[in-house]
Order: sequence, then C-alpha cells, then structure tokens
Amino acid sequence: MALLRTGRAGAAEQAARSALATPPDARTEAALRWTLANACASQGLIDRAATEIAAALATGRLTLAEQARFHGLDAFCQITFSAPAAASTSWRDSVTAARASGDTEALAYGMAAAARSRLWDGWIDEALGYADAAITATEALGPRAGAQLAPHVSRGVCLAELDRDAEAERAFEDALRLAERGVGTDYLAWRYACSARLRFWQGRWEEALAEVQSGLDLPDLLDMGRHLRGVAALIAVHRRDRAALADVMPSLRAEPPATSPGRQSAHMPTWALALAAEAEGRPSDAAAILGQAWGEGIVRDPLWYLRHHLVPDLVAVTLAAGDLVAARRAADSIGAYAARHPVPALRRSARHARALAGQDSGGLAAVAAEHHQAGRPLLAAQASEQCARLLAAAGLANEARAALLGAVSGYESLEAGWDLARAETLLRSFGVRRGARGARRRPKTGWDALTSTERVVAGLVAEGLSNPAIAGRMFVSRRTVQGHVSAILGKLGVTSRVELATLVTQRALSAQRRIQAGADQPAPAG
Repeated sequence: MALLRTGRAGAAEQAARSALATPPDARTEAALRWTLANACASQGLIDRAATEIAAALATGRLTLAEQARFHGLDAFCQITFSAPAAASTSWRDSVTAARASGDTEALAYGMAAAARSRLWDGWIDEALGYADAAITATEALGPRAGAQLAPHVSRGVCLAELDRDAEAERAFEDALRLAERGVGTDYLAWRYACSARLRFWQGRWEEALAEVQSGLDLPDLLDMGRHLRGVAALIAVHRRDRAALADVMPSLRAEPPATSPGRQSAHMPTWALALAAEAEGRPSDAAAILGQAWGEGIVRDPLWYLRHHLVPDLVAVTLAAGDLVAARRAADSIGAYAARHPVPALRRSARHARALAGQDSGGLAAVAAEHHQAGRPLLAAQASEQCARLLAAAGLANEARAALLGAVSGYESLEAGWDLARAETLLRSFGVRRGARGARRRPKTGWDALTSTERVVAGLVAEGLSNPAIAGRMFVSRRTVQGHVSAILGKLGVTSRVELATLVTQRALSAQRRIQAGADQPAPAG
C-alpha cells in the first residue's frame, strides 16, 4: 500500500502478488487483492485490473464494504471497456453493498461509480446527485482516499451540461486540489480533457489549449492524449492553423491502444478528423467519419451521451454531401434521444440539428439565441450563419445580412479564420465588403499574448504573492497557478518571477505617466 501511495504502482503489484503466493488470512488477502487491483489500474492495465477484481469477488470471503469497493472499481473498468451493461451491474451492486455496510470508503467508490456510469448514460441529474454523495464520502476519507476517486470531475461534466459553468469550473479546480493530495491522480488527464472541452464551448480557446498542454504533460496511462489533442485539433481547424493541425493529426489517425477509453470518450478526435476533411473540401468523407460517431443505435448503446455536441455538424456535412435523407435521420435520432433526457445542452443540440435538417430559419435563429445565452459562441455563430443562408435562399436579403453579420462578429471574437472566410464569402454576395480584416489572431508573445486570467496572475506575482497565495486569492489550485505562471514567463520572454514583477511594475508606471500626460494637456477651446 505504501508503494502504491508513493506512485510506484509496478512495485506495489509485484509486492502484492508475492504476498498472495502464500495464502494469508481473509482480511489480509482482501487488502492485498485490493492493492493489487488498484496497482494494475494505476498502470493503465485495465484488463488486468478487471481480472484481479473478478478473482477477489470469487473468493467469497469479502465483507460487504470490501465487495462495494471492488464492484465500484470494476464499474470504472467496464466504463473504460465501453461495456454499459456490465458497468450498470457493477455500480448497482457497489451502491447496494455500500449502503448496507455504511462504510465511508465503500460509499465513496459506490457513489463515484454510479456517478460516472449515469453520466455516460446521459442521466445527468441522477449522476450529479451521485457525484455529490461521492464527494462527501471522498472528502471524509481524507488521506485514505485513493488515486481512482475523482468524483469532482464527474460533477464538473454534469454541471457543464446543465449550463452551470461557474460551478463546473469550481468542480474541476476542486479535482486539482485533491490531486495535489494524491486523490484522483489516475484520472487527472481526464480532468484536463473535460476542462479543455468546456473552455472550447465557452470560446476561451487559449485557455483550452493551456489545459490541453497541462494534460499532455502528464503520464498518458489511459490514452487521454488523443482526446486532448482532439480539442486542440478542433481549434486548429476552426482557426485554419494548418501547422498546429499537422502536428496533432498523426496521433488522431493512429489506432488507439487496447487500454484506451472506449467510444464514450472518442468523439473529440473523430470530430476533428471529420472537420479537417470538410475544410479540405471533402464533405462526403466528413459525413462518413461523423456518421460512425452517432447513429440510431444511441438509444440501444449507452455511453455515447456527450457525442450530442457533434450532431449539428453531422447534419451540416451530410447536407453538404447531398444526402438529405441521412441528415434528417440523424436529426430525428437526436430528437428522440433528447426527448428522454431533459438536459439543456443536449436539447439545444437536438433543436439545432432538427432546425438545420428541416431548413427552418426561424428555428435556427431561436437556437442561435439559446446558444448565445448559454455562453456557447461558436455554436451561436454557426446557427446564425446557417439561418442567414436559408434567409438568403428565400430572398430575404436584409434579414440574411443581419444574421450573417452576427455570425461574422462571433467568428472574429474566436479568431475562427476558417468559419470567418466562409461567412464573408456569403456576405460579399450581398454586396458587403469589409476589407482584409480577417480573424483577429492573438499574438504568440508579448503583453497582448496574455489572456485575461494570465494578466491577473501576473499582477498578483508582481504584488509578491506566492503560488499558494495566488491560488487562494483566485480560488484555483496551485497546479493551475503554476501553469499560468509558466505560460506568462514564456510569452513575455522572462525567466524568473522577479523579472516578471519588474516588467509589470514598469508597465504600470508607463501607463500612469501616459494618463498624467493626458491630464496635463489643456482642454480644447470651445
């Protein structure tokens, strides 16, 4: 157990196997088998972990609390295998045994397993309730909580789907705080992928890329690198950043390893591959790629829930490929699915897809407003552009122009060069020529390269605050602050906090001098 807690999972596995070679008493055996299963999982050897869990449960010598923990860990494994039926059985057995035992650790695993499974099945409100219960039990465990417990991540994903972004961000930060104490570390890369995905939806793409990089800096035991790079690739496609896209495409095209998380996590790489094909003028290929990611089987095959975000693009590329029947089939599929799941994000995706497939300009205008209200600028701009095209086809040029200008503004704010070029081509057909403005790209270096959050951090560093103090002031984790400080130093070309503080101070003094100089100027006559 000490080896496992200090990050030496391979050595822990060997020690546990050696000890089990001579059959111990029942309680010692259960503890050794628990350590062994966790050690396998912590190495990304999910199939081996599942085998050890089955062996432990087969002994018939486990207490209710021990059964609950093993069933909960098995549910984590079955989700990774994309085995919804097995996952459902395991989490239900875990919750039943945990509640009967009253054991805090058992409750932590049972509730965490239930939260994760119900999330992937699309039952968001139920998943959120389980996640809250898992958090209560996990935090009560203190230092006894293990590397497999990451209920804050499940909570963050649920809250994002419910349009409760501020709470979701806090949940992801809480996950980082626990990780700093050794809790949930096996799923830390998953946490970064989920946070990056939320930042992508919010249009905070620089922050999304920072989350991607932080995740890629971690050991990649569960092939989360593909999903992180999928977010980066989506941003690169929309920004028409061919160099960045070329860097990540080989890993997206590569065959995933056997231990890679299953279909429920694969939508970001698939989506990026499809949009890259569309950007190259191959809508039929894009439709074929995305068609594999969503279909009528969604009702029969759970663990696909989060893929609903890509369905409007699936409908769009299918229409571009000339297959109206397939586009309507995809829209009807998500419509039927959303009718069973009262989740705001899912229902917006369904309304967007159905309005697009039905060529309903009014529906697209309405869903654009809903996306905007929810803080999803890319989706809002896309719906406005699609609405404008339908209005233009109906001869309503003034209405189309107004909708399109809204889309252009959204794309500019995101520096989405690919989308902006497409929208401006249509805008010119209305006789509107805006000149060579293009997407406003954030510089790579200098003060203008800093995000708003990075500017705040730089100011706090200049005040002399330490990373822990900044973390407390901003209600984020120390790891997040460290990431911001590293990014700031790189963008400003300095190597120490002292140099950074000097630059911030000099910039503030220069600004004050400019303000004072303006105040000293005589007022204009008249």
